Amino acid sequence: MEMIRTLAWTDDGVVILDQRRLPLEERDPDEVRRIKDVWLTLPATRVANPAFDVTPHRYVCGIITDRGVARPPYSESLRRLAADSPSF
Repeated sequence: MEMIRTLAWTDDGVVILDQRRLPLEERDPDEVRRIKDVWLTLPATRVANPAFDVTPHRYVCGIITDRGVARPPYSESLRRLAADSPSF
């Protein structure tokens, strides 16, 4: 299955080509504490709810940005888009 990803140029996901450097998003703790109106824990229970979006690169056939379309190899096409486009 191939995917085309759309991202704003300023989105950190566009420039992260190494998954080991991918930042984790800390999601709402209530997503873990409850399901709809049913509490699974006490409301004050400390929980972690990390999330990240990783699509294996072999499935991504293009990245559409507000500066143009990048195609593999991304290290070259993203660099070219950055050089050819005015900064905002």
